Amino acid sequence: MKKCRLLSVLFFLIFTSCGKNQYDNFPYVLVDAKFSLQDPKFSSLKTKGTSVDVKEATGNVQGVGGLILYNNSGVIMAYDKRSPASIEQQCNVVLNSAFTCEDKCAGVIFQLSDGNRISGSSGMPLVRYSVSVMAGDMIRVTN
Repeated sequence: MKKCRLLSVLFFLIFTSCGKNQYDNFPYVLVDAKFSLQDPKFSSLKTKGTSVDVKEATGNVQGVGGLILYNNSGVIMAYDKRSPASIEQQCNVVLNSAFTCEDKCAGVIFQLSDGNRISGSSGMPLVRYSVSVMAGDMIRVTN
């Protein structure tokens, strides 16, 4: 009896863990970028609650639609600007405050503290990249 129950649980876990990832339709590009917090374009990120649009700051596009960096209580977060609510339309979010960004195609607003939607119909959060702090006020963003 215990073996049957254990096997049932095991099969359930195997089959439910093989489901489709919510970002399966999101394009993949390699992201490996370094930014210096000493650079005046990024030095504002030393202050909690600030954000930087990397494309606006440098002219370079990293990720699918560009990157947004955000200081969330001393932890730097990195999000792709391509909106998960408008993947087919290839719409990017734009910063509309230091704390939020908006997909103007779908009318969705995301909060930068965790990338989650705060208004609109898309349930998926912004795509988040890993950020590591390196020596000398350097940060590295990777996927």
